[in-house]
Amino acid sequence: MTTLRHTPQIKIDFCREEGTSFETGQGETMVETDKLCLNRFKKKYKKSESRRSKLWDAIKDDRPGDIPKIVKEENIQVNELTSSLIHEAAFEGKLESVKALLDCGAKVNLSDTDDWTVLHAAVLGGHVELVRLLIQRGADLYAETNEKYIPFHIATGKGDEDMVALLMEKMSQLASLNAN
Repeated sequence: MTTLRHTPQIKIDFCREEGTSFETGQGETMVETDKLCLNRFKKKYKKSESRRSKLWDAIKDDRPGDIPKIVKEENIQVNELTSSLIHEAAFEGKLESVKALLDCGAKVNLSDTDDWTVLHAAVLGGHVELVRLLIQRGADLYAETNEKYIPFHIATGKGDEDMVALLMEKMSQLASLNAN
């Protein structure tokens, strides 16, 4: 039996990036803003040189062919590593490295300390083909971060029309499957 999932009603907080103030006529002052504050999220996935390892170097240098070999030789349990390795690879758009990590056993819905999944990171990075891969591999389109963002919210906040279209299409397909 499939479970019907609905997008939760979520209030998205917007940054005050030179917003325009105006009076509503009802004694309230509103601040108009035009984009979700994503800069602080992007800092999550900036490369850290303090994580020096063969696996990290293979991911950073986009050498996906080396990843399975390193994982095997060093007996690395990819799901026991800091989850940011696959998240950073996804944010940076390293499609083949992410694919190699998934093939080595990394979980597609692995979340970091803020409950960001690999899909959130790929959406934030703006990598449509990588997002397609993650969805094909079973990424949860409705996974929520600690702040209650689903990947769709990240795409709309960025104003990434191609990503929004892809996510809407996949969410619609999922809704149709659940309706049957």
